[in-house]
Amino acid sequence: MARQVFRFGKKQGLLKKILCAALFFLNIMAFNAWTQFLADPNDQIYRFLSLWEQKGYIKFLPPLRPYPLQLVKHALLEVQEKGSELEAGLAGRFLMDFQGSILPVPFKLLVSQDNQLKGRDYQARIGLELLSTGAATERIAYSLGGRLRFDKYAEGEVYPRWTDEYEKTIPDEAKPAGQAEFTVGNTTFNSYGVLTGAFFLGTERFYAQAGLMRSSFGPMIESPVLGPQSPQAGHFSITYRSDWFTLSSVFLELVAKYGVNPNGEIYSLKSVSANSYPGKHLIIHSANIHPFDWLNIGLFQTILFGARLSPVYFFPFPLYTQAYIGDWDNSLIGGSVQLALPLNVQYNFLLYVDDLNAQELTKLNFDSNHNKVALQTGISWIAPLNLPNRISLSYLMITPYMYTHSSHQAINYLQYTHQGKHLGSVLEPNSDQWSFSVFFMPLRWIQLEAWAKRIRHGNGSDYADGEGSVDGDGSIFDDGYLPDGTVTFRRPSSFLKQETLEKVLQLGLTL
Repeated sequence: MARQVFRFGKKQGLLKKILCAALFFLNIMAFNAWTQFLADPNDQIYRFLSLWEQKGYIKFLPPLRPYPLQLVKHALLEVQEKGSELEAGLAGRFLMDFQGSILPVPFKLLVSQDNQLKGRDYQARIGLELLSTGAATERIAYSLGGRLRFDKYAEGEVYPRWTDEYEKTIPDEAKPAGQAEFTVGNTTFNSYGVLTGAFFLGTERFYAQAGLMRSSFGPMIESPVLGPQSPQAGHFSITYRSDWFTLSSVFLELVAKYGVNPNGEIYSLKSVSANSYPGKHLIIHSANIHPFDWLNIGLFQTILFGARLSPVYFFPFPLYTQAYIGDWDNSLIGGSVQLALPLNVQYNFLLYVDDLNAQELTKLNFDSNHNKVALQTGISWIAPLNLPNRISLSYLMITPYMYTHSSHQAINYLQYTHQGKHLGSVLEPNSDQWSFSVFFMPLRWIQLEAWAKRIRHGNGSDYADGEGSVDGDGSIFDDGYLPDGTVTFRRPSSFLKQETLEKVLQLGLTL
């Protein structure tokens, strides 16, 4: 691995040294920051809830995240009763954070920072966050947060490929309100604020959620259905849990950021005078059955639509409702299985279907680019230790044209994006990924994770035999249609069969 160093000029050396020292100091401050923010499914508490679910302390959790405070408190009390001394103490520490200490309202002021080196340049992100998660009454809770960010961008790519941090800048048309720039010496920073909030009403068994937040759906947190890295959106959901089944429905208010002109070129709606409202919506209905402590089977459907609100989509049954009322929108369907095996081993499987070549399937022929699916499977093991730990191995595949839909519309209401970003996995269609990770927590204030990822990606429109190729890039915006509307994906699958494939190996250590 090449050594990365800073090199300072004479005039600006002192200023940059002071800046680097300040960033290092902030890194120490952020190292031991302990805070829980339920409105973000990326919060550390969701990792621990998943661990304790796997160990059997908690009954199968709902597939839709975030979770309300009422459910989280109930789960933590179960861990205190059934877990080891360290785990019970950790659960108690989480519970204490949801109660006010200095003030009646619990809050945390968190300083965070992230540095990336690139040759002689560097990228820095400094964040000031004020977070509060608490309960107004026994049945009413909230999770609110405000973030002030200061970013210094480096030239070119800095963050690893195929991660939620890959894009180094915020496009001009998508910058939050209050975006500003200021300069320190020769270094320019961008500053902006972001607000997030969720309100929870109900009990641990029957609850509703509403707010502006990120969401995640599936047995594994990094899900191809609704990824936790997708931009925050208006979220309205309801969930019911019993001892042997769970029902949930979520409505997300999304943004159709792009349009398509008559030449088939994609453009930002904010770059021209548009008379159309960019609102689009996503609904997920799910039903999970867990008749035994070791088995959880789920079935879910997704409807993606825009330009108008269709009340019939709020009913979870029958499946594929939109196909029966004109097929103007985009429907997907999926299923999942969780197996709690002996020795703290857990197996997860999820299949998400955008489209299938039914004619070929009746012939038992599965080799078709018309089969647009995402498949995720993984196995994990928790060693019999009295400290949180887990070893995980998972595989994710996304076939060509998964998440895409016909772009022959003025606005991309039906593509699986929000604000131009992926709603599901960060991977593009025609990709797969192997992931391996080892996590353990030797002390309450130390968390260690070593991980490795192997990723492959190719242009699904670049067929190996050169026939029927689409003048596209194989991304989520390449739907496999020619400009005249000719369908090109009704042919044998091109899944990772291209002569040129992008192959990425990532290794990481998180402290």
